[in-house]
Amino acid sequence: MLGSQVELWETMLACMKLGAVVIPATTLLTATDITDRVERGHVSHVITGAGSTGAFEDVPGDYTRVVVGGGVPGWTDYPAPGRDDADGPLDVALEQAVTRGDDTLLLYFTSGTTAKPKLVEHTHLSYPVGHLSTMYWIGLRPGDVHLNISSPGWAKHAWSSFFAPWNAEATILVVNQGRFDARRLLETMAAAGATTFCAPPTVYRMLIQQDLAAWRDRLSLREMVGAGEPLNPEVIAQVRDGLGLTVRDGSAVVP
Repeated sequence: MLGSQVELWETMLACMKLGAVVIPATTLLTATDITDRVERGHVSHVITGAGSTGAFEDVPGDYTRVVVGGGVPGWTDYPAPGRDDADGPLDVALEQAVTRGDDTLLLYFTSGTTAKPKLVEHTHLSYPVGHLSTMYWIGLRPGDVHLNISSPGWAKHAWSSFFAPWNAEATILVVNQGRFDARRLLETMAAAGATTFCAPPTVYRMLIQQDLAAWRDRLSLREMVGAGEPLNPEVIAQVRDGLGLTVRDGSAVVP
């Protein structure tokens, strides 16, 4: 239950190598939501940020509590780079597990918009290999710098912020904004040399409020795609007028 931060990627990769099953969760979950996931998911360990530990105060269960950010009583600190204290890296030998393609890797809970959230199982094959389709749809190439705007805890984050760039040998650009700022996002994309971009329509609607033409020569973008819901043709036209790129709307793509 982490935001878009390095520790999320470290944890995902480590669990894959250990053969552990991951339940990605959004930081917006309430104590009731978390209790449901802990119980139905048979959770053994929780990793979350210091600002989210309060949501677990009323969540029963015999699970390990690990906090990123530190300083929370009753929680074990996530090891930070260069640390050498009692809560730092464990002095134990961990062996990499042998995993099969049909072994469980991810358990995602659906949004529960119309009914109780469902628990959906994905394997070491379905997402890591299955989203080669996402890689080709985005247009990722080796050496690209890819930015995907998506909240951790939802499947889209795993598709476009983890597996697709990894399969393509691309770099993942992580922008962790507490409050969305379109200008700051453009500045970061320009500074980091982002070449491919994926975002929901809400982000594009905020971006076109900027003078995109002024950014045309500052950005290194080659591909822009939309996902999550239909993107208005008018928005696509404004992005094209400003940046000279056509946003490909993927909301109607059926896997």
